[in-house]
Amino acid sequence: MVEATYHVLNISPQECNCLCGEKFQSITTKDELSLCETLKLFDEEIFTIKKEIERRRVFRHEINKLTSIMEEHQAIIDKLEDQVEYLSSHKIEGEALPTPASLIMKPVNNNMGDSNMETHMKEGKELANNVSNLIAKVEVVENLTNMVQEELQSERRVRRHLEENLNETRTTIKLLDDKLHNVTFPMDNRVSQVEEVVFQLSKL
Repeated sequence: MVEATYHVLNISPQECNCLCGEKFQSITTKDELSLCETLKLFDEEIFTIKKEIERRRVFRHEINKLTSIMEEHQAIIDKLEDQVEYLSSHKIEGEALPTPASLIMKPVNNNMGDSNMETHMKEGKELANNVSNLIAKVEVVENLTNMVQEELQSERRVRRHLEENLNETRTTIKLLDDKLHNVTFPMDNRVSQVEEVVFQLSKL
């Protein structure tokens, strides 16, 4: 009498007594696998998928951070454009040269001209610093973008691998169902749970 289907995962194949005499050929490896070995492999795939889901959650969080950084950079770019437009519309002009008579009568007060010059020079330095900072941040964004692209390519490869394994698992479950639907013995509902998991994963 078989006590359960899933009790053999932690014991040797020689001690297994739950229909392990039936062998099923793996689609990808072409190896012959028992019922218990097939369920164990599928359990490993479920664990891999759970890890992949968590990795994708973290990945989406990183993308959101990158989007926020890019929005901040866009705000800086807009500010720099406003500064450039302001500087280009205001010419830097000094005071007119004084006449000889005015030089004799009183000293020329160039404080206003010097103040304007210093203001424009300060704004120019601030603009140059902002441009340098923006260039550095753009390099960071470019590096992050490259990392995102590499991650997307890796995710596509992992997804293709998971889809192949899921297709194989569906086929194996179908074979198991064909062979076991007429067998009556006490067992848990592991197979139906596996089918439900596959159905849920197919919606991802």
